[in-house]
Amino acid sequence: MLAWGIHWAVTGKIAILTDIVYWMRSINLDHSGELQIVFLFAALLVLVLYGLFALALLTALTTTLLSFFGGIWWLFQRLPRKKQSPVHD
Repeated sequence: MLAWGIHWAVTGKIAILTDIVYWMRSINLDHSGELQIVFLFAALLVLVLYGLFALALLTALTTTLLSFFGGIWWLFQRLPRKKQSPVHD
């Protein structure tokens, strides 16, 4: 599931950025400076949103791994220990 999410995020970002670049190139540069600015802000917004998505994904992965390994550590702390016999000289 996580690998699918990462794959979706990466391929989706590449597809959206490719579309934005294509749209910006197809605009007539002489007559539509305002529209270029709109597309530039849209591209920046997409990058920021995908950055936040990547940060959320990284946070979720980190907390999941910490919880998992913390649970294993807690389980091993609860196991009974072998009592060592005292060493006599």
